[in-house]
Amino acid sequence: MDSRLSVDLYLGGKKIQVNIACMNISAKNEIESLLLKPNLDIKDILKAYIQKTQEYAELEEEIKNLVYKLEQ
Repeated sequence: MDSRLSVDLYLGGKKIQVNIACMNISAKNEIESLLLKPNLDIKDILKAYIQKTQEYAELEEEIKNLVYKLEQ
């Protein structure tokens, strides 16, 4: 399943197309649900995206550590 997301944002009357490469379909679904909220500010989108990116990076690091321990 495709985890890429393309969004049209309107800032100051100008249309900006943003493409987001999500880590997985779950991340894509979370971002899509965020975008459905009314009166959404671009800052909210970026904050949520950064937070999810950090969460997934932390999980990835934990998995690497667990795999390393299992291989020992």
